[in-house]
Amino acid sequence: MIPKIDFVKIVLRDKDAMDQLRLGIQEHGFLIVSNTDISPDTMRTVLKSYSEFFHLPDADKQRVNMAQTGSNRGWGASRSEQVDPE
Repeated sequence: MIPKIDFVKIVLRDKDAMDQLRLGIQEHGFLIVSNTDISPDTMRTVLKSYSEFFHLPDADKQRVNMAQTGSNRGWGASRSEQVDPE
């Protein structure tokens, strides 16, 4: 199960929250953070921006291709990342 963690507890460094944070990062690669100051309108704006970006032609996304920027942030072309199944 993906951990759901109260943001305030993360800020306070609550032991259980830190354990759940570690579990989410190390075991799942995902976590849910609740009780933040992020408004629903801001979330809708961010998700709309994500959607618009991923619907761009690949040629436009190449400007932020991780393989070309040397950064571990940005867009990764299809089949550009290898995941070890083990």
